[in-house]
Amino acid sequence: MTVQLFAGIPVTDLDAAIDWYRRLLGQDVSFRPEESEAVWQLDDAAFLYVKAGRDVAGGALVAITADDLDTFLEDAAGEGITPADIERYDEGTRKAVFFDPDGNELGVISLPDTATSRGA
Repeated sequence: MTVQLFAGIPVTDLDAAIDWYRRLLGQDVSFRPEESEAVWQLDDAAFLYVKAGRDVAGGALVAITADDLDTFLEDAAGEGITPADIERYDEGTRKAVFFDPDGNELGVISLPDTATSRGA
């Protein structure tokens, strides 16, 4: 069985959201299925999309992972985007918390190498 993830984020201003996510993710929109949506393909089976005109804009909670959080943060800072917070958890996991112009939360998580974290 093949599973793909499409995570949607409701926004009020599609153009502002496209600009913000393009800068944060470091890539242009992958495709536009309709006028009110923009989709980024983050991996073979992982997609993030924004959709305008939704009454629930600002309530999304989405998280993605990054192989190298520090490089991700440097690239985002180069685009003028900085996290609201960086949370640290047990075993070396870190999560950078970003809020888009509508207040939707996008977490970028860096998971520790399990072999390294277990002393292997």
